[in-house]
Amino acid sequence: MKTRRWAAVLGIAVAVSSAARGSAAPGASSKPTPKPKPKAHAQAPEAPAAPVEQGTPSERAEVLRKTAQAQREAKDEAGARASLDQALAILPDYAPALQELIQLQIAQGRSEEALASVERLAKALEKASLSERVDVFRQKAHLQDMLKDGAGARASLESALALAPDDVPALQALVQIQLSQNKPQDALATVERLDRATEKAMETAAALARADVLRKKARAQRDLKDASGARKSLERALKLAPEQPDALRDLVEVELDGGQPKKALAVVERLAKASEYSPPAERVAVFLQQARIERDLKNEAATRASLDRALELMPAFAPALDELARLQASQGKSREALATLERLARASAAAAPVARADVLRRMAQLQSEFKDAAGARQNLEQALALAPGDLGTLWLLVDGRRAQPQEALDLVDGHRPSDAGQQVPWLVMRGLAHAMLKDDAASRDDFSAAIKLDAAAACFNDLFSRQRDRLDVAYFDLCVQNFPKEPALYVDRGVMRYLSGQKEEAVADFRKAVELKPSDTEASLSLASALSGQGNAAEALAAADRAVELAKDKKSPAYSQLVALRGSLLEAVRAAKPEIRP
Repeated sequence: MKTRRWAAVLGIAVAVSSAARGSAAPGASSKPTPKPKPKAHAQAPEAPAAPVEQGTPSERAEVLRKTAQAQREAKDEAGARASLDQALAILPDYAPALQELIQLQIAQGRSEEALASVERLAKALEKASLSERVDVFRQKAHLQDMLKDGAGARASLESALALAPDDVPALQALVQIQLSQNKPQDALATVERLDRATEKAMETAAALARADVLRKKARAQRDLKDASGARKSLERALKLAPEQPDALRDLVEVELDGGQPKKALAVVERLAKASEYSPPAERVAVFLQQARIERDLKNEAATRASLDRALELMPAFAPALDELARLQASQGKSREALATLERLARASAAAAPVARADVLRRMAQLQSEFKDAAGARQNLEQALALAPGDLGTLWLLVDGRRAQPQEALDLVDGHRPSDAGQQVPWLVMRGLAHAMLKDDAASRDDFSAAIKLDAAAACFNDLFSRQRDRLDVAYFDLCVQNFPKEPALYVDRGVMRYLSGQKEEAVADFRKAVELKPSDTEASLSLASALSGQGNAAEALAAADRAVELAKDKKSPAYSQLVALRGSLLEAVRAAKPEIRP
């Protein structure tokens, strides 16, 4: 059965610092670690909900561009033009807004204005991808041709071909320009270039087609759990098309599925180079994947660098902002994380209500760290309004009303879920609200009803996995009755008892947990810390010695904390009995 541990169980920082003084309280749980989120999906363009006065210049310009896009779809060309003008007043070289403006001007038949906007766009994209720059020159040539500027059109096409000598559309357009200018000799030379470029393109297309077949073969092999065969097929595909992004992406997945993150990272680096001239959205996706692999490899500096590269390209890219906020929170940089979440909230203005609620809830948790109860409560209430069935948000609001227990109970009663799968945690929450009111009979009735429906869900629910010290002794009594051989429940109840002053009962629970599972480092850590808190340094040291000897996972945080506590206890015992040596 999967148990729900809470970090360090007894707050070893308190235990270690006070053990030498002979009076250590077990302490409280550490900061909760945010849960991983599923990958975000792109949202369809729509008018933003956030005011344009908020956010960075890039975020504000993007909000206005999306507004213009929605206005164009609604046939409000004047409104779209005004929104784009506002966006470009904020960021004069904002390429997405310039591209939107060009499309609007072409649709209105304003070719000269469109040409001027294209020239602005060309300057804005001087450091953009190769394909984007070539496309701008082709677009410029088209407008110049419409305006009967043959020389200008030819110059623009030659600029495109200087970047991409085998660009077939540019060569085709140049042939037409040369023929219209009565330059058959030049046109013939360009046609010969076009012939070679077309042949090369056909060879490339054939190689890509064969590579695509091998990719499909690799996917079938992956489905059949033949990772080795899939890898060989993809490597053959990449020999035919060395910079084929799709094959590289598939190979990354093969390496990750095979538990080879370092190999996957090397392939992602190849993919980043192959995508150097791809559109920003594709490059950002590569940097995000690179950041996630670096994160799994515990390389925080490289993770941050990859996220920064992604956000440099797309400052409002929600998945990268989400990863950055989690990284900052894990590093203890709570204020930076809160600022990033505020950016994420603005970037997610058009996202699904549940996603927006999740961001607000995370903001509230950080605000609680800063003792900003009003700000936390406001964000939690907004989150619950967006996702009324989110029991995680409801629990945070209820827990924050311990000083107003009747309000807490009313809040729970007002959000009874219709989903049968949520009845169990809701009943537990209602029992906790009754416990806040000191209504022990009603509290026990709620807990009993939850356990009767599903004992495992009631006692090991994810909703209550982080703040076990915020629960109730009566709740743990019932859980222990139903799962008498589960050491984690004895540890949890022991902590609650210790915090409520029942220290002897707490020690008894910790002893029982160690008896059930002698190698459980957290149970032993709890016992040693509690004994130390009672002034029994020698017995605490003996418990710590046994735990160090029996521990199986010597890389866990709990083991490191246990070793630190043992060292502190040893010093305390030696101070009392100098003859004791290590």
